[in-house]
Amino acid sequence: FAPNIGTWMQNVVLGALAYTLTKSAVDVGAMMAAQLGPLLVFSMVGGMLADSFDRKRLLVGLSIQQAAFSLLLAWVTLDGSPNKNALLAVVFAIGVGNALYAPVFSAVVPVLVPRHDMPGAISLNSVQMNASRVVGPAIGASIYARYGPSWVFVLNAVSFAFVIASLLRVTLPPPPASGTRGLHRLLEGVRVAQADRVVRQCLVTIFVFSFFSLPFITQLPKIAGDHLDIAPKSSAYGALYACFGIG
Repeated sequence: FAPNIGTWMQNVVLGALAYTLTKSAVDVGAMMAAQLGPLLVFSMVGGMLADSFDRKRLLVGLSIQQAAFSLLLAWVTLDGSPNKNALLAVVFAIGVGNALYAPVFSAVVPVLVPRHDMPGAISLNSVQMNASRVVGPAIGASIYARYGPSWVFVLNAVSFAFVIASLLRVTLPPPPASGTRGLHRLLEGVRVAQADRVVRQCLVTIFVFSFFSLPFITQLPKIAGDHLDIAPKSSAYGALYACFGIG
C-alpha cells in the first residue's frame, strides 16, 4: 500500500508538472506516454522473467531501480525549468521498471496464500491498489503545491523501502519449471490466450477499455486547467484526481 501511494503521488505530479511547464496537451501526453507506454511493450517481458528467475530478487532489484530513478527525477526537477528531454528519459526508465515489476508482483500473490484464501487475497490487493489512487493524488498534489515536485519524488523513492522490507520477510517458491526458453517462453502467454476463450476475452476487454477509455485521465491536467478553472499545481487538483480512484 505504501509504495503504491508513493507511485500515485508521483503519477499525479508528473502530469501536473508537464502542464505547468508547457501548457501543452501534447507535452502532457508525451510525459504520460513515457510513463505508461512501456507497460504495452515490457509487461510480457516481465511475465517471462517471473517464470524464469528468482521472483524475490527480481522484485527487490526492480524496487531499487525505481527508487533510484525517482531520486534522479527529484534531482532533475530541482531546477525550476528542468530539461524536458532529461525529464522524459528518467520517466521512461521508471516506466520500464514498473512494466517489469507489475507482472512479477502479480505472479507472487497466488503463491503467498492457500488456494481457499485466494479470493480474499485478490480482493485485498485490489482494495489497496484503488485506495492508493485516492490517497496518493491527494497527498502528492498538496506537497507539490506547497514544496514543489522534488519532495514528492523523494518520498516516492523512500516508499519503496516498505516493499523491500516486506519482500525480505517472505519465502517464495522457485518459478515453475518449463522446457521452453527465450522467445518461445515469451509467446507461451499468447498461445494460452489463443486456446482459452475466457482468457482471450478478458485480455481483449481490458485492452480495449484501457486503450480507448482510460487515456482521458492522462489529459486531466489540461482539462482541469483550461476548462474547470482548477490549477494543476493545487490541492484541489489532487482532490479531482482522487475522484478517479474513488470511482
